[in-house]
Amino acid sequence: MKIKILILCCLLITFAKTTIFAEVPGNYDIIVPNVPPVEHSLDKVRIDEVFSFTCGHCYSLYYDIKFIEAVFGDKIEIHSVPIGWGGLNPGKLFYIAEEVNLGQKIKGRIFEFAFDRNKGSEIYKMNVLRGIAILEGIQKLFDEKMESAEIIKKMKAGIRMTNIAKIDSTPTLVIEKSIKTSRNIKNLFLIINSLLKEPVKEPYFKFLQLKQKAKKKNN
Repeated sequence: MKIKILILCCLLITFAKTTIFAEVPGNYDIIVPNVPPVEHSLDKVRIDEVFSFTCGHCYSLYYDIKFIEAVFGDKIEIHSVPIGWGGLNPGKLFYIAEEVNLGQKIKGRIFEFAFDRNKGSEIYKMNVLRGIAILEGIQKLFDEKMESAEIIKKMKAGIRMTNIAKIDSTPTLVIEKSIKTSRNIKNLFLIINSLLKEPVKEPYFKFLQLKQKAKKKNN
């Protein structure tokens, strides 16, 4: 009898979860045991961008994020989470820079060093990272905090989250701690708009417009 009740409970939970999951359209995986928010229930959507400093697609997404934020404004909140593959040092510098609102600038500097200068294998070296910190005027913070328990704790928290989500490729976008998806912009916008109480109209068209304007300006 107990076994029958247990099986029935499992079936009911599975049915309930499937019903809830089905309400949010898009291509994604569920981060079990978390349950996604129901459709059109949020004023703001949280997105954790899990990335690696030696990932070319992550570098591309780095440039796209500012356009994504411009499209959705205060309806989204994006947090960058360095995954720590290859070593923790670049991620630690990123978290130090975040404390003085320079996280994205340092992130860009590290990407540029890894890809534009083709020195990806060197970004884990302390002297290289200190040089990057000097460029942004945070060498004192670098010297004080690179080995601090506070910064190491932040790195470990990010790694723990990626392990729970079973992330094995980058970039991966974790939405509301429960939905795991790729960097496909159309799909991302579909999921975000499905969660928002007040969806943004034609977000992908606006995204492309912003990218085109930026391209013309740079040329």
